[in-house]
Amino acid sequence: MFDIENITSLGKQPDFIFLTSCPEDVNTTSAKLTEFLENGAYVQCIVHEASKWDPRVDGESPYAEQINFMIPWVKKGQWEFVTLAPHVQKYVHDKFPTFMSTPDVQYEGRVLHPVLKMAETDPEVDTKKPFAAIPGKFEPWRRDYDRIFANYVKTMPEADLHLVGSGRPLDIPKTIESHVHYRRNLQFPQYFAHLSTAIGIIPAFASPAYTLHQASSSIATAVICGVPLIADEAIVKAYTQIPADAMWVQGQDESEIDTLARVSRMGPNVWKEKKKRILQLRDDMMEQNKAMFVKTLKDIELKKK
Repeated sequence: MFDIENITSLGKQPDFIFLTSCPEDVNTTSAKLTEFLENGAYVQCIVHEASKWDPRVDGESPYAEQINFMIPWVKKGQWEFVTLAPHVQKYVHDKFPTFMSTPDVQYEGRVLHPVLKMAETDPEVDTKKPFAAIPGKFEPWRRDYDRIFANYVKTMPEADLHLVGSGRPLDIPKTIESHVHYRRNLQFPQYFAHLSTAIGIIPAFASPAYTLHQASSSIATAVICGVPLIADEAIVKAYTQIPADAMWVQGQDESEIDTLARVSRMGPNVWKEKKKRILQLRDDMMEQNKAMFVKTLKDIELKKK
């Protein structure tokens, strides 16, 4: 959240404000934000659920009040939107001129990679008991566990499946109970450490939203952990920040579990090489993030001259 107390305690006018919970941050901070903006501050905010900005859905966007607050500053060039994936940025570019009633504004916002390095040394792939993982809360409306389980029963790959997250137990078919393992309620260091030893991460999307107008945390998790995604064509096309050769791409008519079965037969040397590819990509993304903020600050400096 936007920490007004921390900023105001410094007794200085900020030049740049980055909102990680936009537009929610506007709810409680609009008065102070107005003061900062009127004094020349620039704001960037992350768009998380871009489709909710559409005022045509049910007659009005749930963010209508916040959108109305932002519009004047967007028009003045003091308010910019940041996204967490290229497909979301494209959605913002294409749709926000209508959503924000700003047809003359070009939404050429920046993409921030939500990745970091969790430990000095990255864990090695588990080659003794190889597994793929589905990370995140056990929420069937986000992830299609039934599809994954049904395909696991059908294919019976050599690798196990780990459900790493939190929530109520899922209905796992009895025939595969010995191959599907829960890793519940881990603290973040342990959560990422365990996932880092997988041979693949399965997003298991239950909705096309995550390839149309919303970024999935599972994608970022895979990069943070240095684990290749098991990805279909829609994921490859949406998350272009990750090259296809850094994923386990599903073949034609392959399910995620079919691909897992194929990958499980490739062996440790192939798994380790692919992991190196992802870890290098993660480091590159972190450098790109630094460069993005350096450019942002330089652009603001030029505007103030």
